[in-house]
Amino acid sequence: MTYPSWTSIMTGVNPGKHGIFNFTYIDRSYGPNLNFKLFHALHLEHPRIHEILAMMGKRSLVINAIPGYPIIPMNRLYVINSAFTPKIMYYPDCMRSYAIKLRVSEKKKENLDMAIKNVEDYLEIVEDTIDRFSWDLYWIMLHYPDEMIHKFPTALSRMDLRVIKIFKLIDKIVEHLASRSDALIIVSDHGFTKFPSAISINDILLEHGLIKVKPPKSKVNVLKQRYQLLLPST
Repeated sequence: MTYPSWTSIMTGVNPGKHGIFNFTYIDRSYGPNLNFKLFHALHLEHPRIHEILAMMGKRSLVINAIPGYPIIPMNRLYVINSAFTPKIMYYPDCMRSYAIKLRVSEKKKENLDMAIKNVEDYLEIVEDTIDRFSWDLYWIMLHYPDEMIHKFPTALSRMDLRVIKIFKLIDKIVEHLASRSDALIIVSDHGFTKFPSAISINDILLEHGLIKVKPPKSKVNVLKQRYQLLLPST
């Protein structure tokens, strides 16, 4: 599921360690009545990557951390959150103008034209902040193409011209980040069942000597050996 998956991506641990198992949980303080509430950042049992870096004295610029509410303020941290929040949030005050920009565009994103406007606003924010602020990590979680899959599946499957424009805008965001970064990582929380092929990250790391295969404990488990991967000691 999206919510715990993105939390795992941001923390590097599974739901059993970060404590977010679903979008909602049952608040039993209301007695026998079922009262569902959204998991939020104060339920986290493990710090996220930008919080780990802040504790190490590194700077991060984060757009759409998951969970997005509330923002946990820390030194050397710039945040705008609009995903799964009661309102668009920001920290510190210098991020206010960017939050206002997203607030205007995200109120009307129920069609592809407004989706384009929303991604254009994300692009403008990236273009302005990427050189304005000093950062060691620049994190951005986009609603697209995920939101198009949910709301406009027909337009996506026939590659409507507006869908193509959204992908081109996302390409520009990626290009800007790639041009300023030592390493660029693109992650999705969904599968790729609509596509004929997939990339095995483990195989790529193995081919480049960045990981090694742990020998199977018995012949019975020989088919599972490719998944028993260890980081090299160096």
